[in-house]
This record gives sequence, structure tokens and C-alpha cells, in this order.
Amino acid sequence: MSRPKVSVLVLVYNVSDYIEKCTLSLLNQTFQEVEYVFIDDFSTDNSLDVLMKVIDKYPHQKKNIKIKVHKNNKGIAFSRNEAINFSQGEYILFVDGDDYIEKNMIEKLYKEAIKDKADIVVCDFIEERNDKALKMTDKVYSSMDENFVNMIINESSHAYLWNKLIKRSLFKINECRIPDQLNYWEDLFLMTKFYYFTNKISKVNLFLYHYNQKNPYSITKEKNRMHFENSLQYWKCIDDFLENHKELIKHKELVQQLKLKTKVNLMFNTQSAHLRIEYADMFSYEEKKYFNQLKITQKIMLFSTRRKWKNFTRLLRTLTLIKKRVIR
Repeated sequence: MSRPKVSVLVLVYNVSDYIEKCTLSLLNQTFQEVEYVFIDDFSTDNSLDVLMKVIDKYPHQKKNIKIKVHKNNKGIAFSRNEAINFSQGEYILFVDGDDYIEKNMIEKLYKEAIKDKADIVVCDFIEERNDKALKMTDKVYSSMDENFVNMIINESSHAYLWNKLIKRSLFKINECRIPDQLNYWEDLFLMTKFYYFTNKISKVNLFLYHYNQKNPYSITKEKNRMHFENSLQYWKCIDDFLENHKELIKHKELVQQLKLKTKVNLMFNTQSAHLRIEYADMFSYEEKKYFNQLKITQKIMLFSTRRKWKNFTRLLRTLTLIKKRVIR
């Protein structure tokens, strides 16, 4: 076909239980001028076999499908960059291999992009857990600076790539290439940059993406050394970005506070007491500056890691998790 209007980029890694539903939701879209790029990052299950069986049922779509299979695991950063380079669409939409989308998602987002001359079009999404489904809104603000700030905060504005249709030209900006080995928060890295460089962000107020939180292999589950190292790498990139764009220096204090929040979350979200002690000094300047703003349990956790009280940090984490379950 001629150059597609939209490229859908799908990262596949050990999603054999989910990839059929994902692929069916893509190949049955109401919008037709689409190419589909699947990157299998050396799955160790039969994800690729399941994918091929689904594609075989849609022979008329095969001309629109590209598949790249890695002979060893390259990681999310490499795979995302490769998928971007491998695609040709005017707009890009990421879909994770364990998620799925509504049949009119691409049509709705693309029509809004053309109507509003938008670089990015955002939709809401449904977070599917084992026990319930949560409708999640993704806020878009009236000013570009508000959008940038709220993307860094990553709460009311979500940094997920997959609920956003993004113009290809944004990916061509040098500062918007995912650094090698940044396999955690690579989406936050990109979206922060996009929300700075974009001229127009639009919103479709529909829940069009289904975010699967049931997959036990998801990289967002248990926090390990990679999460600590990638967090350090990410915030170093943001520091450099602020320095390179002087009008953003006004947000430096916010970034410092968010660094400390990152540290606290990692300390509570890893099972490894060894990692807590090893990374006790990360963001030490920010910890000293904003320590008094923390909650009492957070203060105790950071104090205990500095004292290398491994068993106590384990106990504190366990008690905190129990308290959260009781409150729920």
C-alpha cells in the first residue's frame, strides 16, 4: 500500500496468553490505512506462534503487517527505537502485546488529529486488574507549560505511550530518541520531551485502550536493580534537558522533589533489602533538602536504609503492604 496514515507498533515478549486478543483488536479496526509492526523481543514462550496463527486468519491484511524477531533479548528501549525506524506511518500508535484496543480507537484518534491539526491525540483508558476494571482519565491542560509540568509529575497526565497517537515528526527530534538500556520509564522520557516540543495536544474523551495489569511478566511488577539504575539514568536525562532549555530551569525544584519521591517508591517496592542498602545514597542531596516533607513511615524507611538495617526495612515494607491491603 502507499504510505500508511498510521503505524501501530506492538512489542511482544512472553504474552502468549494475551497476544491473540491484542492482535484481533488491531486487525479488526474500523480504520484501514494502517500498517502493523510487531517486534518479538526473543519471547521464551509461544507468543510468536500464536501471533502467526491469528495473522493467517486475515490474509488480506498480510501486506500491511511487518514482523521482526530478535535472536536475543534486546530490551524495551532498543525494541521501541527499532519499531519506530521500521515503520512508515504519518502517525504512530504503540500497543503493548498484552493489551488490546477498542475497534474504533485508531479512527477516532486519527480523525481528531486531522481535524485539530494536532501532533498528539490522547484518549482515556481502562486498567484491567484481576479483581476489577478501573476507568482512568488522562488530563490535557490548556497551556503547553502546564502539560509539560503535569507530564513530569505523571499523575493526572499519564506518561503511557499507548493511549496516544503521536505524529512521526516528533520522533525525529534528536532529544526524543530513547537512550540505550532505558527499559523502565522510557515512556516517561519520551512523553516529557514530546510535551515540550509539541505544538498541539488534543483529547478524545473516550475509554479506547485496555491496559492489562494481570500479566505476571510485566516489567512494572517487582522492582529490581534495573529499576534503580534506570531511575538514576532517567533523572540525569531530565537534569540535562532542563539545563539545555533554560526556560525550564524554573521547574528544577519540582524535579528535585520528584527524585525523592522516586527513591521512596523504589525502597518500598523492591523486595530486596540488599538493593535498598546499596542505593541508600541515591538522590542524597534531595533527601536532605526535602526530608521533613516526607511521611513518618517514609522517613523511617530512608533512615533505616542509611543505617543498613536490612531486616527492619523488610519488616517495615511488609507492614506497609499489609496496611494498604486492609485499607482497600
